Amino acid sequence: MKDIGTSPTAGKRYTVPAIKDPNTGIVVYGSHAIAKYLDKTYPDKLLIPRGAHVLVETFETPYINSHDAVLQAAHDKNSRDTE
Repeated sequence: MKDIGTSPTAGKRYTVPAIKDPNTGIVVYGSHAIAKYLDKTYPDKLLIPRGAHVLVETFETPYINSHDAVLQAAHDKNSRDTE
């Protein structure tokens, strides 16, 4: 991940997926952020239909927050088990 210029997020972890646009050099990570970037930069080939971004954003944030909490709990449990 360092090779393409991404920075670690909270907890010093790297987020996937991540892309580096070879045409612009811009690094973007996170599925929805990548789709939004690509749709804005290359509007001839939309990944998310026009008007659907609001729907995606409505469900994405709660899902990611709950997913991160589950992963953190599993990581914490695993760390305790290996001590």
